[in-house]
Amino acid sequence: MGYAILALMVVGVVLMLTRVLPTAFALVLLALGIAILAGAPLTGADGSILTTVLQTGAATLAATMIAVLLGSWLGTLMDDTGIAATLVRRIVEFGGERPSVVALGVFAVAILCGSITGSAPAAMLAGVVGIPAMIAVGVAPVVAGGTVLMGIAAGSPLELPVWQFLSEALGAPVAEVRTVMIRLFPLALVAGIAYVVVETRRRGARHAWAVRAPASTRRATAPWYALLTPVV
Repeated sequence: MGYAILALMVVGVVLMLTRVLPTAFALVLLALGIAILAGAPLTGADGSILTTVLQTGAATLAATMIAVLLGSWLGTLMDDTGIAATLVRRIVEFGGERPSVVALGVFAVAILCGSITGSAPAAMLAGVVGIPAMIAVGVAPVVAGGTVLMGIAAGSPLELPVWQFLSEALGAPVAEVRTVMIRLFPLALVAGIAYVVVETRRRGARHAWAVRAPASTRRATAPWYALLTPVV
């Protein structure tokens, strides 16, 4: 049964990442599928699909759902207005031809994206612009992808929806969860910086021919005050 649940979760993640199903619908289907695989009855006062999963479960995670919606809204706002793309471009201009500096800058942007929204939206938000920018200055593709993932992982302890979810799942006050996650953040930060510095120096710089993108595919440049959005 455990392997069947894991397989179902993998299918759900694939459907969400490929945008075949919206995240909200996929999560509901996952909850129903896991309950069915676990042998939960359809009706009943306790442990049933209709009462515990659909009725009580939605109310229990209401605060987490609101936090996720607000985080997703802010992530979409940063993407549509070009804030994330502008941050990456400014970092590339500052780093110049130094791959490690550019990678550390994209790592910082990935932390901001990871602290705002969930892992999959954050990966798309930071990776669509950050990975090509790193590859353009000579960072190996594997290291570029790993830098974005490490940044998102380092930003997860600062993600407010995660605090709310752990508080409700563990039955602990949000203040205690916040204290633990803030103490976890420096460890993830140091591990991410070490990965970026070591891997960029170990693999060296790699260059390839560049193709100028059409003007219609370039993202708009956000004003300087809009770049403060992730901090706010």
